[in-house]
This record gives sequence, structure tokens and C-alpha cells, in this order.
Amino acid sequence: MYAYITGSLEKIGTDHVVLDVGGIGYEIRVSGSCIGRIGDMKEKVRLYTSFQVREDAQELYGFLTEEEKKLFLALISVSGIGPKGAIAILDILTPDELAEAVLTGDDKRIAKAKGVGLKSAQKVIIELKDKIALPSFMEDGGAVSKGSAAPSSASSAVVEVLTTLGYSASEATAAVRKVKEKDLKTEEQILKEALKNL
Repeated sequence: MYAYITGSLEKIGTDHVVLDVGGIGYEIRVSGSCIGRIGDMKEKVRLYTSFQVREDAQELYGFLTEEEKKLFLALISVSGIGPKGAIAILDILTPDELAEAVLTGDDKRIAKAKGVGLKSAQKVIIELKDKIALPSFMEDGGAVSKGSAAPSSASSAVVEVLTTLGYSASEATAAVRKVKEKDLKTEEQILKEALKNL
């Protein structure tokens, strides 16, 4: 119904924001990671939106990128995963991290999301593996596409090390992805090269 909404940021809640568009305030549900990146009050913000209708509610969900919106729509297509569950997953995983978890079958990583159990995480992997593998799924190539090598366990370990050092998950993932293939040997070598990219 709404592809995106652009307006002045008037309120930031724990799970939503309010954008003023021509004197009308739109309450939009967002993930915690979105709230952390959305910007300052009164700034002009564009959120890519999805309008979800249920028996007891009609809610707008917003995302800073089209990539995140696509993942949200893919997640709610999974049986047993509703809008709240999808947002909970996007709270803890960036699009790159979710694609990596799906393609490598890392159900425990997905199950860390609030309200998402191991069985639901396994359903996400089973039902989204082919969708996320499609080259068209991420227009900007953010996710791993079909035919590309899955991230190595060493690379995943380095991402975890970098996040414990204080870097955000997205920063750590981006830094590791910049490491040249010839350098992907041991965790120590990958970490050394990744730190140069931060």
C-alpha cells in the first residue's frame, strides 16, 4: 500500500517512530537496530514501509533500506513467523548476517531472536534458503547469491571477535568481506586483514 514514507522524525519509541508528513503523524513499527541508526529528532527520514493487517490490528512497519524490507517480507512468508517475529530477527541480525545464517544452516543464531524458538529458526532456513540464494533477492548484492561461496567458519568467527571488540555487526561483517580471497587462511590472518579495513 505504501512503498515508503518520508517525513520529519517527531518521536522515537522503544519499538516505533512517528514521522510527520504534511501535518499527519504516521506511527511506524521498527526494529531496535533501525532505531539506533535512524538519526536525530526533526530530521527528514525515509522509511520503506510494509502495511500489515490482522484481525486485531493494522500496523505500518518501516525499514531504512529496501534490502531490510525485502527480508522482512520474506520472513513473514515463513509459516509461524509473524511481523513481530520478523522484526525480532532483524533486531539481532543484519541482512548480511541473516543471509549467512540461512545459507549455512545456523539455526541457533536465528533462534537467539526474542520469541523465535529453534523450530521456527529451522523453518526460516528451510523456507528461505532458495529465496535468499536467488541473485535478484538482494539488488545491491548484499546477501550471498547463488553460485558464490558460503562464508567460511573462520570468517564467521572473526566477525564474532570483532563484535566483542566493540565494532557493530554490520561493520565487522563488511570488514571481513573486504578481505581478499587469497588472505582467507586462518582466523588470525583474517582478523589482521579485517582490522585494516576498520
